[in-house]
Amino acid sequence: MKNLFKMAFIAAAFFVTSCGKSDDGVSNKDLVGTWTAVSIFEGERSEELSECVKRTNIVFTETRFKMTPYEEDNNGKCDIATKEVSEGTYSVSGNTITIKDSNNSSESGSISLSGGKLTISSVHKDRNGNDVRSGTVFVKK
Repeated sequence: MKNLFKMAFIAAAFFVTSCGKSDDGVSNKDLVGTWTAVSIFEGERSEELSECVKRTNIVFTETRFKMTPYEEDNNGKCDIATKEVSEGTYSVSGNTITIKDSNNSSESGSISLSGGKLTISSVHKDRNGNDVRSGTVFVKK
């Protein structure tokens, strides 16, 4: 699960996707606030998160984001996964979000909201070369 979780958050730093809202897309104002993690998924498989990992959050202002993941160490202590923290600027146009992190890396993905949930995901290849979507589901705090 730890590897799946890390993959989901690495993907989250670059792609934001969900199902729903409307054909009009999402505006930056729709995202403003703090979103906390509730579950992760890979393909058809989903997993609930530990109470520690549920502290993982993304904070959006109208132009900036900061993602702060939490994880348990080998002793069960909950702390920020410092090396996985990501922040920068973003813009939304319709159902497309473009983010630029503090290293000036820029990526785009699709975005929408459904039932108060924001799902962050990306597509990667599995061991057999098939496309698989994995990501993290967030709710507004």
